[in-house]
Amino acid sequence: MSQDTQFEKSRLLRDLHADSTAITELVTARIEHDDIDYGTAALSHDELVELVAADSPATLEEALRTVRARAGASRPFTDLAAAPAALTQARFALRCSSRGETGVHTYASAPERALIAANPDLAADVLADLLAAFDRLDPRDCQLLIDTALAWYEFGGSPTAVGKHLHLHRNTVRHRLGRIERLTGKAFTSPADAALLYLALHTRLLRAHHDGSAPDPVPPRGGDRGD
Repeated sequence: MSQDTQFEKSRLLRDLHADSTAITELVTARIEHDDIDYGTAALSHDELVELVAADSPATLEEALRTVRARAGASRPFTDLAAAPAALTQARFALRCSSRGETGVHTYASAPERALIAANPDLAADVLADLLAAFDRLDPRDCQLLIDTALAWYEFGGSPTAVGKHLHLHRNTVRHRLGRIERLTGKAFTSPADAALLYLALHTRLLRAHHDGSAPDPVPPRGGDRGD
């Protein structure tokens, strides 16, 4: 069997307004007929569920990379009884991505976002002073500062690496980081301050997604099972 054929056979992409029972039945049928050992549930932005089943973790990851819409994915599961919990994970993972992002956000792949998404109102309240510093800026100017700060975290605090990534001179990067420090009263050189700024930035990114929406339940502890 060719890799392409195996890949197509291993994928299950059926859109439906699914509830937990429907998902369980769908995954059950797939596993019984094709001897598939891994599965996951992804929730797209329009509340449609795409179920992907695969015969290996690598094939499963490859299938998820084909998703171009903003979506949330559960951890892989093999126990059919875990399907309802997987749907909860997928819905929660979706809440961990901002509206401007595309592709799949996998459950527990970004713990800081999970903590914020679990109680976005509390996060916004606790970090209100830091968030207010950004809210007072012109939106375009604010986004430039946020993009620079997030790149600083991504590239290990190297202004040179950030400059290459954003096509900026490293002095421009330092200037923008300095503006953030003056606006917030926090210093990137302080690990505690840097951690608070990191949480505040991600809270701001997720805040628009949660405004006016009811929170989804946080997946239960103790693995994939919901019991």
